[in-house]
Amino acid sequence: MRDRDRYFFERAVRLAYMGMGKTSPNPSVGCVIVKDGEIVGEGYHIYAHEDHAEVVALKMAGNRAKGSIMYVTLEPCFHHGRTPPCVDRIIETGIKRVVVGMMDPNPLVSGKSIEKLRKNGITVDVLGSHKRLESLNEDFFKFIVKKIPFVAIKVALTLDGKLATTSGNSKWITGDKARKYTHFLRYRYNSILVGVNTILKDNPLLTCRYKKKKGVPFYRFVIDPHLKIPASARIFSEGGEEQPIVIFTGGDVEHGEISKKCKIISIPQDGGRLDLYAILKEIAGLGVSSVLVEGGSFTISEFIKYGFVDKIHIFFAPKLLGDGISFYNAKKDILKMEDALKLKFICSKNFGEDVLLNYYFNHRRGG
Repeated sequence: MRDRDRYFFERAVRLAYMGMGKTSPNPSVGCVIVKDGEIVGEGYHIYAHEDHAEVVALKMAGNRAKGSIMYVTLEPCFHHGRTPPCVDRIIETGIKRVVVGMMDPNPLVSGKSIEKLRKNGITVDVLGSHKRLESLNEDFFKFIVKKIPFVAIKVALTLDGKLATTSGNSKWITGDKARKYTHFLRYRYNSILVGVNTILKDNPLLTCRYKKKKGVPFYRFVIDPHLKIPASARIFSEGGEEQPIVIFTGGDVEHGEISKKCKIISIPQDGGRLDLYAILKEIAGLGVSSVLVEGGSFTISEFIKYGFVDKIHIFFAPKLLGDGISFYNAKKDILKMEDALKLKFICSKNFGEDVLLNYYFNHRRGG
């Protein structure tokens, strides 16, 4: 990539990140239009159901788009969805060259837009693998290919790996800065999931403090096989229609008064436990492309055990408990170190005295 191309493309990448957490189930995309070395139009996909990044940039450029170069982080859409295909709009405006960051894995698009642009005399350069863009849209890539959500885990631990005391107390392991970042993660992943024991022990709200566009829901999911959640739980006291609650329970459970406070979905049982794959398919059916699993130990362990976790965010606080509740119970003894579950390190970040470590799961079913 030439230096000039790199400069404008990096601008498009920064724009794409401005849409992070807002576009689900669509990808986050940035676009820059350049003519005679000057940016004449730019934009990013802000919300689903609204103009894509290319259209935003083209509207800004107006007549100056003719004969220009477009830098776009993801292959323009090819099919009619909630909006007309961007590829046709690009052709109509007379753009002479398009620099594409990555091909779209969506089978309805993949390679088709690039082919159509070239057939209409437009030069197309595809940059290929781009780690920042892969990370930005990792939830979309899994959702569009596998038809189930991207699953991330968030857990706060002491240095000796405990998420709570032996009595179940976990408030608070980490400091204010780490806890504030948790709300950004909820915003990033568009939904949160816990087991009912987290509700019974901690009685959390599970809300997201970061505001989304009105009408764009932040889902709160609870796995509750026997519908033990009380009608008085705090989760029902805040959030409203913009932060709906969905409870997954067994098929033979009476719903009672709880059904007036939330949506209840019956899930097939597998050996007395709810089928996690069926739960993920139901979540995908709601148009949710990613979910943040926050607890508790049993729920986290089940998602790991059955290979549904793609990524984990682990906060470590400078505290030691000795005895306490571990976040992962493999349910079997691992006698050899080579049999341990292996993770792929991504990055780390400090939040005051706490440290956040990010890892991918090597066994993950996504991507």
